[in-house]
Amino acid sequence: MISMIGYKNCAVCGRGRLADFLYARDYISGEKFTIYKCENCGSGATEVSAKDLAGYYSEAYYGSRKSFTDDIINHFRRADILRLINPGDNRTLLDVGSGNGKFFMGMRRLGWDASGIEIAPINHFDPDSETFVLRGDFPSMELPGRSFDVVTMWHSLEHFTDPLGYLKKAHDVLRSGGYVVLEIPNFLSWQSRLFSDNWFHLDVPRHTFHFSPAGLVDMMTVVGFTDISVFGGSYIYGFFGWLQSALNLISTRKNLLFGVMNKKISARELFFEHPLDSMTGIFFMPVIFPFACTMFLLEMLAGSSGVILIFARKNH
Repeated sequence: MISMIGYKNCAVCGRGRLADFLYARDYISGEKFTIYKCENCGSGATEVSAKDLAGYYSEAYYGSRKSFTDDIINHFRRADILRLINPGDNRTLLDVGSGNGKFFMGMRRLGWDASGIEIAPINHFDPDSETFVLRGDFPSMELPGRSFDVVTMWHSLEHFTDPLGYLKKAHDVLRSGGYVVLEIPNFLSWQSRLFSDNWFHLDVPRHTFHFSPAGLVDMMTVVGFTDISVFGGSYIYGFFGWLQSALNLISTRKNLLFGVMNKKISARELFFEHPLDSMTGIFFMPVIFPFACTMFLLEMLAGSSGVILIFARKNH
């Protein structure tokens, strides 16, 4: 039985039985966790209790992306919203799991009435965003119903112990005709299958659920969303999944490049505390980088992207 979920059946599609599938280590603590996989929809769940989960969000987990990386990621996210949803007048947006707040602050600069919900430490926020961030657990918050045009969850739904509750709350606070927008890792992608426990986007135990596209569509349909569309997601996270996962295969310490990009690891720490991993990564990079580029493009063309973007509508 999965202690976090409380069911032997899949909490995503609600139909399949869960079976032992994979053991993976937390790249920060080194602890090993069991991932169970649904025999019906292919989604996964990490065995971890909700009580213990908070302890794995230590200061070592929270980083601060370099500004150019942040700017590129949030540019594409805003472009996705504007490409698929008419801006209109006085559009309201709620970003659940808003991180440092830079995404919704960018939407505010475009004229949207945008805000966020986040439980990370205050020092993780961009100073300009603090005024517009609500602190707390989204499903239990008292928010006016039918008050938002768009609810976004960028790489956050997989962190929650009750994803169904989060989707139900999103449905409740959306106006009729409003959209929920999700970006999540794809548990059935090529990179997930190839790299197994070395897959960058696995991130146990903080990723409590590992969604398949079909399983998540089932869950969203049960909640009441319609017009559900699945696209290839973030080019940056999709490509980086290939790059970092390949480096993980040849490294003793996982996610080192990610640590450098999020300012969790300084260049000095990288070379002086992990010299063998650093030199191995540099030596093999001329092979790994073109491999990652090629596989990322093939994966996208095959419709098996490592990161997926989902748009769904509330029609009533």
